[in-house]
Amino acid sequence: MQINTVLWDWNGTLLDDLDAAVAGMNELLALHGRSLTNREEYRAMIDIPVENYYRKLFDFRQTPFEELAAGFIQGYDRRIPSAGLMPGAEETLRRLQEMGMRQIIVSSFHERTLLAYLERFGIASYFDAVSGAGDFISEGKTQRARALLQQLGVSPANTLAVGDMVHDFDTAQSLGAHCILIPNGQQPAEKLRTTGARIATSLFQIPLYIAAVNNGSIC
Repeated sequence: MQINTVLWDWNGTLLDDLDAAVAGMNELLALHGRSLTNREEYRAMIDIPVENYYRKLFDFRQTPFEELAAGFIQGYDRRIPSAGLMPGAEETLRRLQEMGMRQIIVSSFHERTLLAYLERFGIASYFDAVSGAGDFISEGKTQRARALLQQLGVSPANTLAVGDMVHDFDTAQSLGAHCILIPNGQQPAEKLRTTGARIATSLFQIPLYIAAVNNGSIC
């Protein structure tokens, strides 16, 4: 099967927002008198649905999850304007466009905010479609991804999903899509390797992988 579509994750895959996430979580932890986290601990503990991660740190009987999530977003939003794209992101998007790839984003990031960031970074034109969450609480995205592929008339078998979390692999598996995981975002390489998915240490490897699949070098 030829790959003709790339299904991108956003946070931690194209957007380098790890430091903003850790800082936002530390602000929330400090507010509730909890021990602070760091990049390594955060990456080891983060999970989807994100409620599972909060449950490891907080007692929902004392503070509801929705209140905690809203508090995190306030701290995250103050820091996210300083975040940039992952190294090689724009060059990779451009190369894939030159190869004739259709590119779409399905993200748990709030859709209106996501669209604004695509414009801010000058990369909106690379995408044929964008689907974000309807609120500020991270959610599973498999159903939205499936609906978007159907809407565009795209076969999952011709689709490569690229993400930075085990959940992105689970989404690809549910769809029947190819998958590559990038260990530079929200979860570390050792956790991603447990999926058995192909790991790419750089976004620059994505076009090379697609070319290899499409010319029969990789089955």
